Amino acid sequence: MRLEYDRKLTALEQMVRTLAHTAQESFHAVQDCLQQQSIRPLAGMAHLVRQAEDLFREIDRNHLLLILKEQPVASDLRTITLMQSCAMDLMRICAQLRELSRLLTETGLQEASGLLLPMACQVRAMVNDAVACVNSRSVSKAAKVIGEDDRIDSMFADVRQKLVSKEAGETRAQSVSLLLEAKYLERIADQAQHMAENVQACCIPDSD
Repeated sequence: MRLEYDRKLTALEQMVRTLAHTAQESFHAVQDCLQQQSIRPLAGMAHLVRQAEDLFREIDRNHLLLILKEQPVASDLRTITLMQSCAMDLMRICAQLRELSRLLTETGLQEASGLLLPMACQVRAMVNDAVACVNSRSVSKAAKVIGEDDRIDSMFADVRQKLVSKEAGETRAQSVSLLLEAKYLERIADQAQHMAENVQACCIPDSD
């Protein structure tokens, strides 16, 4: 009985890892778009997000079955809670990347690249670090991820200041779009921070 439960729990964790990989692939496409100043890397974004939605529905169904049809002990409940919370954060990241991609296809990529690429690289690294700390259940790594959020907030403030200081007129609409794109990146960083906070809440402090 316990072996079967462990098998189902491992399957849930594997689905979350697959969802994390889908989110990371989506972010890779966005970063490539900014680096290459081309929308070609975004061609598969809709497919990736649909994959993420299907995975999230399956994770949601399985996590409920593990709670309602079994008798999980406290450690199992912590794992199930962590997996479900991270799945929600990863799904939000995918949705925000989809909206960011839509905006990028509608705005000038040259200016977006110069303004947003450094921030995008930092946020993508933060997401990767958050996924790593979930996989390792490392509370100390989670603390480092949480500390990275201040840097992202500072980068967003810099982007906003640059856009506000631009002249009004025909560039205003472009500035609004760029600000929205930066805001999506900031929100994605917030989701990565939330993943790390859940590791801290659900896992035993490590000694690394």
